[in-house]
Amino acid sequence: MECHRSQRERGDHEKDACCKRIKCSKFCEGSMMLTQDDVITLYENVQNITEEMLVAAREKNWALFEELGAKCTNEVGILKTEEVSAPLSSDQIEKKFKLIQSILGTDRAIRDITEPWMKNLDALIGNTSNQKKIERFYNSRDF
Repeated sequence: MECHRSQRERGDHEKDACCKRIKCSKFCEGSMMLTQDDVITLYENVQNITEEMLVAAREKNWALFEELGAKCTNEVGILKTEEVSAPLSSDQIEKKFKLIQSILGTDRAIRDITEPWMKNLDALIGNTSNQKKIERFYNSRDF
């Protein structure tokens, strides 16, 4: 498979830790008609990437998490926008279904990690915002 990076970015390919861990998509450049096998490969890529995202979230490696999220978005975008050359066989439909179930399960585990963190962040931002409003109010008054 070819790398997920564009031609101009490939100079750093060997340094990219993500490329060493996940199968890079050959679908990154240009528009193409997807075969049935391409569709399954893309779903497998999304599954692999989301599993890596879960590991990154557990390790609180947010830089890697963000990088993997971008790759996942790219793969899903390809699935959404490219045409498939022929309908999937019943075996491929079953495999696709199982892959989607796995992806959704991993996504739930990721959200279990990230949602509490986001709620805490929202609370901190809200408290800071309220504190600033109070400070502005009292600083604008002569007591």
